[in-house]
Amino acid sequence: MLKEFKNKLLERKLNNINILIEENRKLQEIEKDDIKLYKLKKKACEYSRKQKKIKDDIWWLNLPKEERNNQDTNLSFYKLDSNNYLLVLLVTAIELYYLIVLLSMMERSFYVGIVILFNIGVLLFLFTCAIKIRAYKKVFSYLIIGYGAYCLLRFAVLPFMMNVDLYNGSSKMWQIIICLIISSVISICSGYSSILKCNRQIKYINDGKIILKNLSR
Repeated sequence: MLKEFKNKLLERKLNNINILIEENRKLQEIEKDDIKLYKLKKKACEYSRKQKKIKDDIWWLNLPKEERNNQDTNLSFYKLDSNNYLLVLLVTAIELYYLIVLLSMMERSFYVGIVILFNIGVLLFLFTCAIKIRAYKKVFSYLIIGYGAYCLLRFAVLPFMMNVDLYNGSSKMWQIIICLIISSVISICSGYSSILKCNRQIKYINDGKIILKNLSR
């Protein structure tokens, strides 16, 4: 009952849009002013987009439930990988906090500028990885795992470089260590998860299971 009501409502909208498109077409034929003609053409584009969307809604509404579930699965493989994207952005925020704490512990010298420039590069690298992982770029999944391994290396080397006893170090030193551990774990987990998603998407495409639909959604 509800489905029939929605169908009638959508068909009525579609008829109204078709009427507007036809009226717009007639006005374009008689209009001589360039500015008004441009506005009419712009309006025609808006009508065409609405018409396409309504047709898609009607198609989706009348699709059998089983096929609709299959289409949901197909379309999900084209959605952005938001979860791993947010995880890598979290790692970026942790890296920024790590840099702030590290600089507060360092003596003012020439090396401070080098550390700042290097870590700015790391932040840009992490942000790039986040963008690319969201778009299922597999190579950046491996790169973020490499960054996780790099964090473990920093965790092992940093106390010796700063001549700090790990067990008797200051609270700031422990903050740095915790940041490195959390960054390493999150980076490796998000990279591994992203690789699995990329492999699953590639297999799904190669099996020919995805049906491309020119939807206006």
